[in-house]
Amino acid sequence: MVLVMKEWDVLFSNLDSIDFSYRKNLNRLKRGPLLSKTTKDDLILDLFCGRCDTSYGLRDYGYKIISGDISLKLLIMNKDVKNKIQLNSLLLPFKNNQFKGIIIQGGLHHLDDFDQIVICLREAKRVLKSNGYLFISEPGNTLCLKIWLFLIKKTKLWKISSYSKNWHDLYKAEEKTHSLYLSNTSKLIHYLKNNWTIEFHKVGLVTEFFTLKKDD
Repeated sequence: MVLVMKEWDVLFSNLDSIDFSYRKNLNRLKRGPLLSKTTKDDLILDLFCGRCDTSYGLRDYGYKIISGDISLKLLIMNKDVKNKIQLNSLLLPFKNNQFKGIIIQGGLHHLDDFDQIVICLREAKRVLKSNGYLFISEPGNTLCLKIWLFLIKKTKLWKISSYSKNWHDLYKAEEKTHSLYLSNTSKLIHYLKNNWTIEFHKVGLVTEFFTLKKDD
Protein backbone atom coordinates (compact mmCIF):
# COMPACT_ATOMS: atom_id res chain seq x y z
CA MET A 1 0.00 0.00 0.00
CA VAL A 2 1.35 3.44 -0.96
CA LEU A 3 0.68 6.12 1.63
CA VAL A 4 0.28 9.65 0.31
CA MET A 5 0.81 12.41 2.86
CA LYS A 6 -1.75 15.18 3.01
CA GLU A 7 -0.62 18.78 2.64
CA TRP A 8 -0.66 19.45 6.39
CA ASP A 9 1.28 16.26 7.16
CA VAL A 10 4.06 17.28 4.79
CA LEU A 11 4.26 20.80 6.21
CA PHE A 12 4.24 19.58 9.81
CA SER A 13 6.89 16.93 9.23
CA ASN A 14 9.17 19.55 7.66
CA LEU A 15 8.76 22.13 10.42
CA ASP A 16 10.99 20.79 13.21
CA SER A 17 13.24 17.78 13.58
CA ILE A 18 11.96 15.06 15.91
CA ASP A 19 14.88 15.75 18.24
CA PHE A 20 14.06 19.46 18.53
CA SER A 21 10.32 18.87 18.75
CA TYR A 22 10.39 16.26 21.51
CA ARG A 23 12.58 18.47 23.69
CA LYS A 24 10.18 21.39 23.17
CA ASN A 25 7.16 19.18 23.91
CA LEU A 26 8.70 17.76 27.07
CA ASN A 27 9.51 21.24 28.34
CA ARG A 28 5.88 22.18 27.79
CA LEU A 29 4.65 19.01 29.47
CA LYS A 30 6.79 19.71 32.54
CA ARG A 31 4.94 22.99 33.06
CA GLY A 32 1.97 21.06 34.42
CA PRO A 33 1.71 18.41 37.14
CA LEU A 34 0.74 15.41 34.97
CA LEU A 35 4.12 13.69 35.19
CA SER A 36 4.40 14.27 38.93
CA LYS A 37 0.88 12.85 39.40
CA THR A 38 1.58 9.64 37.47
CA THR A 39 4.02 6.78 37.94
CA LYS A 40 5.91 4.65 35.43
CA ASP A 41 3.41 1.85 36.03
CA ASP A 42 0.57 4.03 34.76
CA LEU A 43 -0.65 3.94 31.17
CA ILE A 44 -0.56 7.26 29.28
CA LEU A 45 -2.16 8.13 25.94
CA ASP A 46 -0.31 10.54 23.64
CA LEU A 47 -3.27 11.77 21.59
CA PHE A 48 -2.80 13.72 18.33
CA CYS A 49 0.76 12.43 18.62
CA GLY A 50 1.79 13.10 14.99
CA ARG A 51 5.32 11.71 14.60
CA CYS A 52 5.22 10.55 18.25
CA ASP A 53 7.66 13.30 19.30
CA THR A 54 6.36 13.49 22.88
CA SER A 55 6.15 9.70 23.13
CA TYR A 56 9.74 9.48 21.95
CA GLY A 57 10.85 11.87 24.70
CA LEU A 58 8.94 10.02 27.42
CA ARG A 59 10.36 6.68 26.31
CA ASP A 60 13.62 7.39 28.12
CA TYR A 61 11.67 8.13 31.32
CA GLY A 62 10.21 4.63 31.30
CA TYR A 63 6.54 5.58 30.95
CA LYS A 64 4.04 3.20 29.37
CA ILE A 65 2.82 5.14 26.34
CA ILE A 66 0.24 4.48 23.64
CA SER A 67 0.59 6.91 20.72
CA GLY A 68 -2.49 7.72 18.67
CA ASP A 69 -3.11 9.89 15.61
CA ILE A 70 -5.34 9.96 12.54
CA SER A 71 -2.35 10.20 10.17
CA LEU A 72 -0.81 6.80 9.54
CA LYS A 73 1.98 8.40 7.53
CA LEU A 74 3.09 10.51 10.50
CA LEU A 75 2.75 7.57 12.89
CA ILE A 76 5.18 5.39 10.97
CA MET A 77 7.85 8.09 10.61
CA ASN A 78 9.38 7.47 14.04
CA LYS A 79 10.38 3.81 14.06
CA ASP A 80 11.86 4.07 17.58
CA VAL A 81 8.40 4.40 19.14
CA LYS A 82 6.24 1.31 19.65
CA ASN A 83 2.58 0.89 20.65
CA LYS A 84 1.16 3.19 17.98
CA ILE A 85 -2.41 3.21 16.72
CA GLN A 86 -4.27 5.08 14.00
CA LEU A 87 -7.45 6.45 15.53
CA ASN A 88 -10.27 8.96 15.39
CA SER A 89 -10.03 11.37 18.35
CA LEU A 90 -13.83 11.72 18.32
CA LEU A 91 -14.37 7.99 18.87
CA LEU A 92 -11.45 6.55 20.78
CA PRO A 93 -11.01 2.77 20.42
CA PHE A 94 -10.35 2.21 24.12
CA LYS A 95 -12.29 0.93 27.11
CA ASN A 96 -13.63 3.21 29.81
CA ASN A 97 -11.25 4.16 32.61
CA GLN A 98 -8.15 2.80 30.87
CA PHE A 99 -5.55 5.60 31.15
CA LYS A 100 -4.08 7.44 34.10
CA GLY A 101 -2.94 10.30 31.87
CA ILE A 102 -3.66 11.75 28.43
CA ILE A 103 -1.49 14.25 26.58
CA ILE A 104 -2.83 16.55 23.86
CA GLN A 105 -0.23 18.89 22.39
CA GLY A 106 -1.43 20.96 19.44
CA GLY A 107 -4.33 18.73 18.48
CA LEU A 108 -7.59 20.43 19.46
CA HIS A 109 -7.04 23.35 17.09
CA HIS A 110 -7.22 20.96 14.13
CA LEU A 111 -10.82 19.99 14.84
CA ASP A 112 -13.50 21.47 12.61
CA ASP A 113 -15.69 23.20 15.21
CA PHE A 114 -16.26 23.68 18.92
CA ASP A 115 -18.68 20.75 19.10
CA GLN A 116 -15.91 18.43 17.92
CA ILE A 117 -13.59 19.82 20.60
CA VAL A 118 -16.21 18.99 23.23
CA ILE A 119 -16.70 15.48 21.81
CA CYS A 120 -12.95 14.88 21.88
CA LEU A 121 -12.71 16.04 25.49
CA ARG A 122 -15.65 13.84 26.47
CA GLU A 123 -13.92 10.86 24.88
CA ALA A 124 -10.73 11.71 26.75
CA LYS A 125 -12.67 11.85 30.00
CA ARG A 126 -14.36 8.52 29.25
CA VAL A 127 -11.11 6.61 28.80
CA LEU A 128 -9.41 8.30 31.76
CA LYS A 129 -9.42 6.58 35.12
CA SER A 130 -10.99 8.29 38.09
CA ASN A 131 -8.52 10.93 39.31
CA GLY A 132 -6.72 10.71 35.96
CA TYR A 133 -5.11 13.73 34.33
CA LEU A 134 -5.34 15.39 30.93
CA PHE A 135 -2.57 17.75 29.81
CA ILE A 136 -3.36 20.19 27.00
CA SER A 137 -1.11 22.68 25.24
CA GLU A 138 -2.67 24.69 22.43
CA PRO A 139 -2.25 28.12 20.82
CA GLY A 140 -3.02 30.89 23.28
CA ASN A 141 -5.12 33.88 22.25
CA THR A 142 -2.29 36.24 23.19
CA LEU A 143 -0.98 39.53 21.86
CA CYS A 144 2.37 37.93 21.02
CA LEU A 145 0.70 35.27 18.89
CA LYS A 146 -1.46 37.86 17.14
CA ILE A 147 1.64 39.90 16.27
CA TRP A 148 3.49 36.78 15.12
CA LEU A 149 0.58 35.66 12.94
CA PHE A 150 0.32 39.10 11.38
CA LEU A 151 4.03 39.25 10.61
CA ILE A 152 4.29 35.71 9.28
CA LYS A 153 1.08 35.86 7.21
CA LYS A 154 0.74 39.49 6.12
CA THR A 155 4.34 40.61 5.61
CA LYS A 156 7.42 39.29 3.81
CA LEU A 157 8.92 38.00 7.07
CA TRP A 158 8.22 34.43 5.98
CA LYS A 159 10.76 34.82 3.16
CA ILE A 160 13.65 35.28 5.59
CA SER A 161 14.38 31.56 6.01
CA SER A 162 13.07 28.12 5.18
CA TYR A 163 11.93 27.80 8.82
CA SER A 164 9.74 30.92 8.66
CA LYS A 165 8.44 29.80 5.27
CA ASN A 166 7.39 26.46 6.77
CA TRP A 167 5.50 28.31 9.51
CA HIS A 168 3.83 30.53 6.93
CA ASP A 169 2.74 27.56 4.84
CA LEU A 170 1.57 25.62 7.90
CA TYR A 171 -0.58 28.49 9.18
CA LYS A 172 -2.01 28.92 5.70
CA ALA A 173 -2.96 25.23 5.54
CA GLU A 174 -4.65 25.22 8.96
CA GLU A 175 -5.91 28.80 8.98
CA LYS A 176 -9.61 27.95 9.22
CA THR A 177 -9.49 25.61 12.22
CA HIS A 178 -6.66 27.54 13.91
CA SER A 179 -8.68 30.78 13.76
CA LEU A 180 -11.81 28.99 14.93
CA TYR A 181 -10.00 27.54 17.93
CA LEU A 182 -8.58 30.93 18.96
CA SER A 183 -12.02 32.53 18.69
CA ASN A 184 -13.42 29.93 21.09
CA THR A 185 -10.78 29.95 23.86
CA SER A 186 -13.06 31.76 26.34
CA LYS A 187 -15.85 29.32 25.55
CA LEU A 188 -13.46 26.43 26.04
CA ILE A 189 -12.33 27.66 29.45
CA HIS A 190 -15.96 28.01 30.53
CA TYR A 191 -16.61 24.43 29.42
CA LEU A 192 -13.55 23.12 31.25
CA LYS A 193 -14.51 24.86 34.49
CA ASN A 194 -17.91 23.20 34.40
CA ASN A 195 -16.79 19.70 33.45
CA TRP A 196 -13.28 19.19 34.83
CA THR A 197 -11.17 20.17 37.80
CA ILE A 198 -8.52 22.55 36.50
CA GLU A 199 -5.35 21.67 38.40
CA PHE A 200 -3.10 23.96 36.37
CA HIS A 201 -3.70 26.76 33.87
CA LYS A 202 -1.07 29.06 32.43
CA VAL A 203 -0.84 31.28 29.40
CA GLY A 204 2.62 31.71 27.90
CA LEU A 205 3.77 33.99 25.12
CA VAL A 206 1.98 32.06 22.38
CA THR A 207 0.77 28.86 24.07
CA GLU A 208 -1.90 28.07 26.67
CA PHE A 209 -1.46 25.14 29.07
CA PHE A 210 -4.01 23.14 31.07
CA THR A 211 -3.76 20.16 33.39
CA LEU A 212 -7.25 18.80 34.03
CA LYS A 213 -8.36 16.18 36.53
CA LYS A 214 -11.22 13.74 36.18
CA ASP A 215 -12.89 13.53 39.58
CA ASP A 216 -15.71 11.10 38.95
